[in-house]
Amino acid sequence: MSEFTSRVRRLLPGRFAPPAPAAPDPDAALLSSGLFDLDYYRAQLPAHAPRLETVEDAVAYHIASGRAENLSFSPFVEVAWWSDEELTADAVAHLESDLVLGYLRHATTSPLTADRDVDVDVSLLALQALIGDADRVDVGGGLSLADAGRRMTRLVADAYASPPNEGARSNVDWDLARSSAATRVPGRVSVLIPTYQDWRMTTDAVRSVLAECDGADIEVMVIDNGSAPHVFRLLTGLFIADTRVHVIRCDVNTNFAGGMNRGIADSTGEYVLLLNNDAVVRDGWLDPLLRVLAESADVLGVQPLLLYPNGRIQTAGTVFLGERVLPWHFLAGHPREDAGRMRRLDFSAVTAAVMMLRASTLIDVEGFDEGYVNGYEDVDLCLRLAERQGGGFRVVPESIAVHAEGSSPGRSRFDTANRKRFLERWRGRFPASDAERYRAIGVVIDGYRTVAFHDEARIVEGVPILRRTRTTVASGPASGLPSLRWALTAHDGEDVRRERLAEILVELGQEVVTTRGGVHPSDNLDDIVVAFTVDAPTTPRAAAFNVLVSAESSSAFDAAALFDAVVSTDDSRVAAFAGQAVVRVTDLADHDEMVDAVRTIVAAAAQDRDRRYGG
Repeated sequence: MSEFTSRVRRLLPGRFAPPAPAAPDPDAALLSSGLFDLDYYRAQLPAHAPRLETVEDAVAYHIASGRAENLSFSPFVEVAWWSDEELTADAVAHLESDLVLGYLRHATTSPLTADRDVDVDVSLLALQALIGDADRVDVGGGLSLADAGRRMTRLVADAYASPPNEGARSNVDWDLARSSAATRVPGRVSVLIPTYQDWRMTTDAVRSVLAECDGADIEVMVIDNGSAPHVFRLLTGLFIADTRVHVIRCDVNTNFAGGMNRGIADSTGEYVLLLNNDAVVRDGWLDPLLRVLAESADVLGVQPLLLYPNGRIQTAGTVFLGERVLPWHFLAGHPREDAGRMRRLDFSAVTAAVMMLRASTLIDVEGFDEGYVNGYEDVDLCLRLAERQGGGFRVVPESIAVHAEGSSPGRSRFDTANRKRFLERWRGRFPASDAERYRAIGVVIDGYRTVAFHDEARIVEGVPILRRTRTTVASGPASGLPSLRWALTAHDGEDVRRERLAEILVELGQEVVTTRGGVHPSDNLDDIVVAFTVDAPTTPRAAAFNVLVSAESSSAFDAAALFDAVVSTDDSRVAAFAGQAVVRVTDLADHDEMVDAVRTIVAAAAQDRDRRYGG
């Protein structure tokens, strides 16, 4: 090579460099992968799509439009299953390319290729091998992977071909529902779960029902309320082998009322359980609800005790305070123990987040009023049922459900219109005030605090101002002592000392609750707040009498100066806080010593309360 040629190559390296190997073509790889299922793809096509005669036509359409339309090219490949990315066309193209080019080494690609208990790794080669052996791969319920794929294709085709709704209306034929009521299966419970743009929480809700039904005759109707197409496909695939689960697809959002009405009409059970997709039922939930409906003809519907995920009460019923005051959830945010003090369990209304009724009851009033958009339709339903049929509703504390509340996107957009509709319909016919319910648990309503004013509808929204009544212990070893409310903090699970102290407090006529999960206005009812060094670090609560219970040699004792009283087994540390209500005990498990400690603290806390608020 001449010096001139070498110099030119250094100056113009691209001109003389050997050609680079061609980059892999993901579109060609998709076509040659053997994964593209033409029948499945056709089942999802929108009405405006052209007729696709060949796989080549379908791949071309998928590249041009299908990804943006959220179509899936195989029942065994669902992008949303293995990626939490936003499903834009570019994101889908990237993930699909990684799969068909073999770059994804460890990715389960759909519910049908995932183990039900342990997620499994499925690369391209493994997926191709799995599909090649699909007739011999069991996905549960005696269903092979090949059968599951064919069933998915049929269910998707049926759902897309004839959506049951008519626009935003459920399109229920209530005359037909009434005439076919006699064919409903006695004893069967139809669980109705509407969902919008969610499959993860909905899956948890369905699984909680199936796991805790104790062999009962259950059917689950999931109503996909106009979600993106992958939501229906994923929910269908997840429960493809369980004949108890049916997924109904509405092509637009019919909202909570419309979705539930659609489920009522399509269900087959004697009983109907309305269940939000962000709620899960707990062990033993079913029998107590069925028992009340079977034994009490005047009870129109029942509701479990609903808890927030942090263990506080979400609702123990729906309460009223007379005309022009919007109803609210009874004991919302309170510790769970407050529900155990309820004397009356019958209400004018309960929440449809988790509510069981007889199907005939719902059909008689033609279900929910679809003029409401995700708010107040459940209270309205209860009042319409009671007005037409007589009777009421009952909370069943033995049945427990956990409700995240308000997790669906856009849940509160129509709150003002819903409130206006409710107030105008029921003006002059509101149920009587439920203030007595608070008195029954030792609390009075001192007023009503406004939290919002909705100018468009001239509606004031508020919450009750609660105060605990002062009482003394009437009998027993603590007769004559003030009966105070003790809040025992709990952060890290159960603690033997906490349980033992609670037993002693109850023995001495004190009111005991366990608080966890942040703060709530109902915490103002607490007279004494007890923290345990096992839960350190912990912060005393303002305007309460704060007690620290400390084990010997606890490093968290350094925070004791912030507390009003200290109970400890450590002499040297106790001596440092002589200005406080300090109680020295030999053993925190010693009954007599702890009784004396409680007496000392009650006296100090009562004095502190009188100084703050007047005797």
